[in-house]
Amino acid sequence: MPTRTANHTVTTNPNGNEEGHVTLPLGFVSSPPVVVRRTNTSPAGLTLLSEISSITLPPSEEDEDNSNEICQRSNAPIDTLEELVDSDDDDALDRLEPDDNSMGGEEDFQVLTIEAESAIEDRMYQLCIAGKPEGEEEDHCVSKKDVLMEMVDLTPEVKIPGIPPNWQPTEPRVANGEVPFDEVDNPGNWNEYIYRGKLNKSRQYKGHSLPSGAQPVPVSEGGKRTINGWEFHYGPWTPDDEGDDGPGSFRSGATTENMFPESRKGCLSVATLKLLGLTKSRMDGDDALFFYQLLYPICDPKRSGVAKDPREAYYFDVETFTRKYAASLEYGGSYGQTIKPVLAAELLKFHGIMVRDGVHGGSRGAVYRLWDPTCSCYDKDVVNALSLYRFRQIKRIIKLNDNAKSKPRGHELYDPAHKYDMAYRVVVANCNSLTLYAESDLCCDEMTWKFMGYGEGGVVRRIVGKPGVTKGGQVVMTSDASCCRPRAYVHRHTLHHRPTGFAKQGPNEVRMIVEKLDCLISKEDGDGKIFREKPHITLDNFFSGDETLDHLGELGFAATMTSRRDRLPAGVPKHHFHHEKGPVDDRSKAARFIHPITCVKKFPQDGEKKAYTRTHVSFQSTGSTNFSTVNAINSSRLYVVKKERGVGKEKRIWGVENNPARTLYLSHYGRIDTDDAMMAGTQIQYRSRKYWHSAMLHGLRLAIVTAYSFYLEASSGSLDASWKLVKPMTFHQFRDRLSTQMLQYKPRFNMYPGDSGFRSVTVLSKKARSKTHVVPSKRSRQTAVSVSTGGQHCVLIDELDNARKSKRLCGAFNHTELSKHLASFLEKGASISSGSKCAWCGEKAYQRCTICKVPLHNFPAKGMHKGKSCSVDWHNDSNFGLGYKDCKSLASKASVNWSLPSLAAKKANMEHIDGLSGPI
Repeated sequence: MPTRTANHTVTTNPNGNEEGHVTLPLGFVSSPPVVVRRTNTSPAGLTLLSEISSITLPPSEEDEDNSNEICQRSNAPIDTLEELVDSDDDDALDRLEPDDNSMGGEEDFQVLTIEAESAIEDRMYQLCIAGKPEGEEEDHCVSKKDVLMEMVDLTPEVKIPGIPPNWQPTEPRVANGEVPFDEVDNPGNWNEYIYRGKLNKSRQYKGHSLPSGAQPVPVSEGGKRTINGWEFHYGPWTPDDEGDDGPGSFRSGATTENMFPESRKGCLSVATLKLLGLTKSRMDGDDALFFYQLLYPICDPKRSGVAKDPREAYYFDVETFTRKYAASLEYGGSYGQTIKPVLAAELLKFHGIMVRDGVHGGSRGAVYRLWDPTCSCYDKDVVNALSLYRFRQIKRIIKLNDNAKSKPRGHELYDPAHKYDMAYRVVVANCNSLTLYAESDLCCDEMTWKFMGYGEGGVVRRIVGKPGVTKGGQVVMTSDASCCRPRAYVHRHTLHHRPTGFAKQGPNEVRMIVEKLDCLISKEDGDGKIFREKPHITLDNFFSGDETLDHLGELGFAATMTSRRDRLPAGVPKHHFHHEKGPVDDRSKAARFIHPITCVKKFPQDGEKKAYTRTHVSFQSTGSTNFSTVNAINSSRLYVVKKERGVGKEKRIWGVENNPARTLYLSHYGRIDTDDAMMAGTQIQYRSRKYWHSAMLHGLRLAIVTAYSFYLEASSGSLDASWKLVKPMTFHQFRDRLSTQMLQYKPRFNMYPGDSGFRSVTVLSKKARSKTHVVPSKRSRQTAVSVSTGGQHCVLIDELDNARKSKRLCGAFNHTELSKHLASFLEKGASISSGSKCAWCGEKAYQRCTICKVPLHNFPAKGMHKGKSCSVDWHNDSNFGLGYKDCKSLASKASVNWSLPSLAAKKANMEHIDGLSGPI
């Protein structure tokens, strides 16, 4: 009986993994080729569909035998592959390995080896079938894997569930009306193990079905299986040439082999970033605040000094709303509480305190401990930025909206989210304005913020299915699928208008999201829109339904979503899909490795409604799984993805069923959940009875995560090669750096657009303005991280060597040297009659070290500095660079606003000194 060789090609997908495409012989799988994947962790591991026990199609008589040609190409010392099969030589296949005399390279021989293995397996299968009684192979649909196991005791590397070795088919229940298996309608060529007869409650035969209850659609006129316009396919499916749009017509640039091309990715606007001040020095200086203020501008963008600044204002508008609200409470008037006007810089520091609290690990809302000097959480930067009294004042009166302009409750335009909408609107608007073009694949899902109190208009409700949250609010967010780029959002509440056909909450929210996205789609070049085409959106089953898919298709959008069992395509009985829960057993596991049931329905253009194609993919996984798509997938078939866990003897290798619809969904659906997890990791929280404060802080978390995403794209070098960083900051380092810059921000430094226009700068003389910073410094005050991680203001190794040569430093534990310096305070000339600034603390001291010749407090017996140990701190190597005089004399400490170092700063400085010269 003739056999055919396998055709094999290898490509590389965007994830760096190699994908092989094997067209198996003998009709086991009809066109198109089966996809097998090889991962970087196991370069030699290929998962072939021929290893799947449940894929069994009758052999076809096609082509001439090509096995002799394979033998000639591989230089195998045998005449035919049949001889190799019939021989007892177990190492015959090893002779196909490349040698020094080979014409081809290693890749060629790898392909030949795969082809040879496939041909050998096919030949073994044919020999087995030939030895069986006539017709038996059709009755029992013998699988290729089972034949190989039976004949040569082959243990496949990849564990694929199959027919148990001891299983025997049962006799048909004729008394109940069951028909023999060979007379059953079996469009998928399923074996009898997974495709069995089913009885109804009256114990009468109701047809054969798969473990999940799926039954085939009967053949209709014309030989196709159609019902209510849906055409069902039970094998590999691709659009045909007769009436369909053809392969590769959906998700432009995407193909079956490369579902995620780079051409669909988005990009920030390099010109806009440079216009707003992004430079190499900012990137090298780890200027996290620059990326944050791109999304939450500190100044009024209309007065930023940048021509056509595209951003919306945030802190300037919050300042305006806060002042109006304070005036409405009569604060600062003749009768109200005395309060200074709140400035944008103070609001930035207010949020910076929350960011710093999260960097410390979060206090679960007990943020006031940052001001407690008796607590280990005490933070000098926070104390210097705002007093606790001022922090409470700002928390009391901060406002994100103008109550006078907001529509009251009961008005038709009333928005229950008006008190906190600005926190999200500004992030989304500025993210879009800084984008050159957006990604063509989006993810849409809800984000959750928790609050246990009351909220107006149904914005606060019980939350089900969200770990750690039982009550709070939600916002439906749409973002690029590959990174955090929020594009559109809708606040979830009970007062949204629901037009006819959108009575369900999920589909109605998709309708509102699509309305906002449609305004961002480019109609012609140069119109400033960011979407080059109607994007593809991934959603979960809360948003699924015919109304969602039809609405998206009519507008020309594409979508992929999981489908609830009560929202399967209308007009098709659900027993034609995988729909039952059922147990997870050997039978259901074997049923995972069959081609999915694919049904397709085309909708013609109707006036302004565009033509579209809906494709529903139903298959068995851990349970019944259904994906509904519109204008999304270009093929549907089964392939296996190789998985590995463990090492050595504990290593486990198995295969996982997959198909294009599932791959597309799993690659995109987790974007919002990933962003939500990063936002939760910021641990920004304080306690308040006002529900909208929780939403405001949630918007702050979103801005930080998005800013970090901007930073990562810039540091990758994809936008500008000069911005590339070898080792960019981690998310924790980014937040730590951001909190320090927010707490130490002063407009007079003139580091960001619009700083020069603030009143605190314009009142300065021209000479004073010229002394401001023009490039961001690494750190401007000693903190634990600023010193231990190095940077512009950390002491240099040359400075440390010079200090040791001067005999000032005595080592951290060298008591002999230290005692000499302490004894010098008793020598003649050690006292200072009029006093001088202490070299360590900067306060007036009346003694000096005669060896170092610097004034120091040496445990004075009286006065306000009684007992101060400045003499010990000054001579300690671990504290070098932290003293008052160090900041005035060392070049590395130039322009530092000195303050007395905390215990954390001393500890971090010790680590830095150890890193320069080894432990002291």
